Order: sequence, then C-alpha cells, then structure tokens
Amino acid sequence: MKQLKALFKKEWHTNRFTLLLPVYATLFIYLAVGIAVIVAWSQGVKPTMVMRDVETGTGAKTMGLFIMVFGTTLMTSFISAISAIAIGDNVLNGDARHKCEILHSSQPVPFPLLSGSKFAFMSLGPILVLGAVSLVNSLVISTIFSAVFGAQFGMGLVAWLQTWLQMGLQILLIGSFCWLFGSIFKRHSIRMMLLVFLVLEILILILNYIFGWHISSVTNFIFSKVLMIDLGFNDLAITLDYKDQMWDFVNSGWWRIFSWSNLLKLGYSLAFGVAGALIYRERELK
Repeated sequence: MKQLKALFKKEWHTNRFTLLLPVYATLFIYLAVGIAVIVAWSQGVKPTMVMRDVETGTGAKTMGLFIMVFGTTLMTSFISAISAIAIGDNVLNGDARHKCEILHSSQPVPFPLLSGSKFAFMSLGPILVLGAVSLVNSLVISTIFSAVFGAQFGMGLVAWLQTWLQMGLQILLIGSFCWLFGSIFKRHSIRMMLLVFLVLEILILILNYIFGWHISSVTNFIFSKVLMIDLGFNDLAITLDYKDQMWDFVNSGWWRIFSWSNLLKLGYSLAFGVAGALIYRERELK
C-alpha cells in the first residue's frame, strides 16, 4: 500500500497541472460568465427577462435543464479526454525525456504495480476530475433553472450522472488507445499515431485507385468500430413539450449506459492497457 501511495504521489506531482485542466477551464468560464452577469445587471437586464416571451411548460423547461447539463458535461469531457491523452504519454515517456527512466524503473517495485499505477492515474484520474467538476456545474445550473424557471432540480443530477458515466467510459477507451501508442513510441507518440493513420489512409487511396478496390477508411473504422465514439446527439431530437417523451428519453439513457457497446469499450480498454503495459516492459531503458 505504501508503494502504491508513493507511485500515485509521484504521478500527481508530475502531472497535476494536466490532470486539473478541466478545473482551470471551468473556473475561467465561471469568471467570464460572472463578469457578463454583472454587466447585464448593470444595464438592467434580469435573468427572468430572457424567458418572458416564451410560452413553455414545466416539462419543456425541465428538459431544457437536462440538455444544458448534458451539454456542459460533454464540453468538460472533451477537456478531460485531452488531459487523459496527455497524461498517458507523460506517465510512459516522461522519465525517458528527463533521462531518469533507469532510475525509476530500477526501484524495488513489482512491474504490475508500477504499470498499474500509471494506467490507473491516466484513466481514472481524468474521469474522477470530470465527475467532480461536472457535478458542481450540474448543481449550479440545476439551482438556477429550478429557482428562476421552475424546472425539476433532480433532472439536472440525472443528466449529470448519465453523461458522466457514458463519457467516462469513452475517456477510458480513448486514453487506453493512446496509452498503447505511447508504449510503442517514446517521443511524440500522439503525432506518430496520427502519422500512422495518415500513411495508412494514403496507402488505401493508392491501392483503391490502382486496383479498383474498395477498402474502407482505417480512420473511420477506428472511430466507429474501435473507439465507438457516440455523443448521443441524435437522441436529443425529440418533442420537448411532452413530458412522457422526456421521460422516455431519460430512461433510454440508462439503457445506453448498460449496453453491449459499453461492455465492449471496457473490454477494449483492458486489452489496450495490458498490451501497452507489456510493450512498455520490453522497451529499452535510457
């Protein structure tokens, strides 16, 4: 336990700025919104004036709350995904860049514990930060919508939980995929990954042109079949005036979370993590 704590502490001191990127971005947004609100109040504009000409029921306003929390959590997820990608490269290759890889690898720590701590920090760290930041956002937004527009407060928490779980799995998969490439390339792993994709795409275009083949795009295959990126925008195309449809949409969110595709995401993440750790173990130390 002491070894694991020391490993996490080392990763925290090395990557805390990158890990907390969603926090810094959220604070900046709150500061900007606060300044905008102050300016609006100084000009006599009140929040209730925004909705004064809109004839909507409580159900539509509650669904508006759901969509607002969904959108803010989704935007925070993008930053958390970038954080996970950057951390994955740094935990694997940061020691090599700083010429201390041999020193850290020679410590009396079992390799599964060493690589497991790196993978856990890369994957779970951004997901937990996303959960905390998005929860605060959902509480703030839900309070405002409930007090000003009369929306159902609990719907904001439901939107937060569903979006966080769904995007948390997506971040885990994307981070694990980049972790695999980080174990293969010691320097500029993300750039090298993109270069590999570009070379494959060019090769496919040449083969299709010369031989008349119809080989599908590797990039499309990776995004649709491997990473299975689905933000759920299509499911938002519903009629907001009907409460029954609103609850159908919310209930379907739970089915999307506990779905076969998400089980595959967990399986792929585990496979990428194990493969990356094994490649990392066999690398030449510098």
